[in-house]
Amino acid sequence: GGPTFVYKVKMLQSLPLLVGRLGFSDAQYFDAGKDDADSIPKLLASSGLREKLDGMKRIIALMTLARDTATFFPDVVKNVSVANPELKRLVYQYLIYHSEQNKQLALLAINSFQRDLGDSNQVVRAQALRAMSSIRVPEILQLLVLAVKKCSTDSSPYVRKAAANAAAKICLLDPARVDLATEVIGKLLGDHSMMVVSAALSNFQEVCPHRFDLLHPHYRKLCQLLVDMDEWGQVRALTVLTRYARTQFTDPHPPAEHAAQTSSSAAANNFYGDDEDSTTGETRVEAPVTVVPVDPDLRMLLKGSFPMLQSRNAAVVLAVATTHFYLAAESELPKVAKSLVRCMYASREVMAVVLPNIGHMATLHPKIFAPFYKDFFIFYDEPSFIRKCKLEILALIATDSNVSRILKELTCYVRSLDSEFVAAVVQTICSVACRITSVADSCIRGLVGLLKSSKQEIVAESIVSIRKLLQQDASRHSHVVQHLARLLYTVKDDEARSCIVWIIGEYHAMIPHVAPDALRRLCKSFVNEGLKVKLQILTLAAKLYLQVPEKSQLMFQFVLDLASYDSSYDLRDQARLLKALLVQSSGPSPNAQQLFLTVKPVPVTDSPLADRQLFMLGSLSHMLRSALKGYEPLPPHPLVAPDPSVRNVPEETPSSSRVQTRAGGGGKAAVDAYTRRSNGTKTIDDSKFYDDSDSAASYSSYSSYSSDDSRSRSYSRSGSSSRSSSRSWSSRSESPEKQLPASTDANELMFFDEDGK
Repeated sequence: GGPTFVYKVKMLQSLPLLVGRLGFSDAQYFDAGKDDADSIPKLLASSGLREKLDGMKRIIALMTLARDTATFFPDVVKNVSVANPELKRLVYQYLIYHSEQNKQLALLAINSFQRDLGDSNQVVRAQALRAMSSIRVPEILQLLVLAVKKCSTDSSPYVRKAAANAAAKICLLDPARVDLATEVIGKLLGDHSMMVVSAALSNFQEVCPHRFDLLHPHYRKLCQLLVDMDEWGQVRALTVLTRYARTQFTDPHPPAEHAAQTSSSAAANNFYGDDEDSTTGETRVEAPVTVVPVDPDLRMLLKGSFPMLQSRNAAVVLAVATTHFYLAAESELPKVAKSLVRCMYASREVMAVVLPNIGHMATLHPKIFAPFYKDFFIFYDEPSFIRKCKLEILALIATDSNVSRILKELTCYVRSLDSEFVAAVVQTICSVACRITSVADSCIRGLVGLLKSSKQEIVAESIVSIRKLLQQDASRHSHVVQHLARLLYTVKDDEARSCIVWIIGEYHAMIPHVAPDALRRLCKSFVNEGLKVKLQILTLAAKLYLQVPEKSQLMFQFVLDLASYDSSYDLRDQARLLKALLVQSSGPSPNAQQLFLTVKPVPVTDSPLADRQLFMLGSLSHMLRSALKGYEPLPPHPLVAPDPSVRNVPEETPSSSRVQTRAGGGGKAAVDAYTRRSNGTKTIDDSKFYDDSDSAASYSSYSSYSSDDSRSRSYSRSGSSSRSSSRSWSSRSESPEKQLPASTDANELMFFDEDGK
């Protein structure tokens, strides 16, 4: 009997797994047909708990499939008072979804919500408040206010977190109640549970984004306990603290800062604070870094957020980079740059978000990304958006030391079969040559070679780029001007032809025999040319008429006559202007020489990423280059820092403070740590500002990565991902459910509801 009994027990233990494999799991509800939908009212009306659960699961599945489930509302409301937590949760989800369409029936469930607010189960209390605040019925506003006040003082941090989220929803129902919601948020900001503080900070941005006075007594505590928050709470906390710091501290970037900067590459190679090289074992000797003195409270924020650069969550790394970009000196940014480069390799989606932010930072501080230029080389299978961003970044971070390698890489891209991509590469080559004039001659030679291409898009873009480079110094490139004049017979693109005509007219003195002949040929094809080309032909004729009237007078008059009867009013107006200036009985106007033959200024090439500087890094508006609803611009630095004493708080003792020991509030050790650091009067040693030993105690270490010419990059991550038990509160049980991020607004790049779904 013994072996047989053991065999039967094992069969029973494996039965749930077998049922799941046979398809009898919850996934079967998504295959429900019309007959199953008809049986739902009977299941909800039955007396058995199993049948009620089956009916609610069928309804939730239909809602997921975008089916109409509003007809089941009366049957679902009858089950709102059940005691089973699983069934109650499904009922609450349904009521939240359909309450706006059935407001009168939704009011029938309010008594059950109020009764559940006093339940002994903290999950039930939180769900009741969440459901009650999600039903947007103005008639229950007063009841909701009382419920939020009650739950904000609940003993469970899970319920207080729900109260923080519900406070923001009060403002949606009645904007006049913003003072009440602000009061609740301000009280929860001082909570001893990081879960509650994270939720309060998330809703602070929605309820009262300009009430920075609420943050004064909690600022130092938040800076010290940033690493104890959940990942998405860290993102929201850094966003709020960055805005706060911009209003409380002066600009850390002095005008003469750039003259005293040390090598960015030396600082970037020591990201993890190792004194020895990871490959050779040799000790590196670095130049001393001059740290600009900053306010101790600002230093506390920068030092407290620095360990999170090693987070596995790219959103956290981007939030830390944003904080340091706006608040730290440029000499402290190379380590931030390396963390952003590391995040690019998480996934394509993350790379598409991180690259525009890197481009924004490189526009103002290109040197911090210069050591990592190989990481922006393009792979053949990358989408066009990522390719374009990488090309723009390469043009910004090119220096005298790496420009030859970058140009060599760009030369390889020119062989691509994608004409649009090659045209973007040509623009990048032109941008690099404009910034670094020592390579302008070699770039012009390379662009002249592209004029032989059979693709008109590449030829047109090459001509436009050559025109920009010739304006830098055309005296040594007369052969290029002459070569471009010959292309008038083959180039068909209007933009390219107009550039060639402009070059001939601007530098006609370098080709005195070619320019009149080119005008003669253009007169024959004037009628068939595009508007841009016609305008440039008219200007060319005027310039030659002023310089060599004996060779071009008849051609100038011929072009004027054709332009005077053209269908374009712009061209006709231009012809009338030239006729009034140049064709007079007394000769050309004295101002004609200054108008047409003046020396043109060297063009300034603006980065395509410059328009992103209008928006805050890491925001959705920055990603889309457009101010979205709810976007708040970053406040400017004050000229004089406000009084720092507003951030001083009276020292608490564990006996007089509210200590949450059962629900993960941090206990006596956390309160002692906070009270010791709350006043923040001690000045932090500048030499230990970026000591990586702190980050090693909070986050796992990532080994340095290598990137060679073959672009083989590998990352090895070592160490445990758990945080230090001496500092982490998240290891304690704060919630009966999995920690999930709080809801965010349109200012963020990812969207979650208050359950993190």
